Amino acid sequence: MLSGTGSDYGTWKSILSDMARRKPLNPEDFLKVNGVGDKKHEEYGALFLAAIKEYSRGT
Repeated sequence: MLSGTGSDYGTWKSILSDMARRKPLNPEDFLKVNGVGDKKHEEYGALFLAAIKEYSRGT
């Protein structure tokens, strides 16, 4: 899923750090995560939002 070059790793690390800080629960907030645009939103948005919602229920 999240494969690629070393620079991709740095990009995803930054995105995941911002996502962890923001904890978006809807598409509008997901698009506010640094590094997320329309392409990443379309490709990964539903997956990440579902995982964040599930995690939030358990905390």
